[in-house]
Amino acid sequence: MTEHEAYAQALTEVQRGTPINEIWLKAFAHSTGSKESQTAKYVLFRGEQLLANDRKMRANEAIKQVSAKTSEIINPLIKVAVGCAVFVAFILFTIFLASIAMAAHEASSVLGAIVAVAAIIAVVYVAAKTWQKLERFFGLNIDPDWQKKAE
Repeated sequence: MTEHEAYAQALTEVQRGTPINEIWLKAFAHSTGSKESQTAKYVLFRGEQLLANDRKMRANEAIKQVSAKTSEIINPLIKVAVGCAVFVAFILFTIFLASIAMAAHEASSVLGAIVAVAAIIAVVYVAAKTWQKLERFFGLNIDPDWQKKAE
């Protein structure tokens, strides 16, 4: 809203006989006592109020736009970070199971080797399935052919 539009709207309110009472009384208190002076003060005060309201509305719209853009940027980063953290946790869990399998291997070479291989296969399977679920849940859409498409 421009200044011209704000003051024109305020004058229209007076001409139609629909001024805002609080502002009309303030205009009367600041006027010289004539109807023209009161109308001029009303147009000034009401115009300033309309402009202030318009500025507030524009500021709120700008904040909403910035908030939406921020969410567009931050949310995917959070999803990727959580997915990476879970994947790292599975890698650490695999290392832990491998160390248990090595300790078992020392006790009995054949049995230890079987336990080690079974543990690693189980952890890799669980990690792969969990990663797939994370991709679907977080919408990561990791494409295995990304390198070919980048060329």
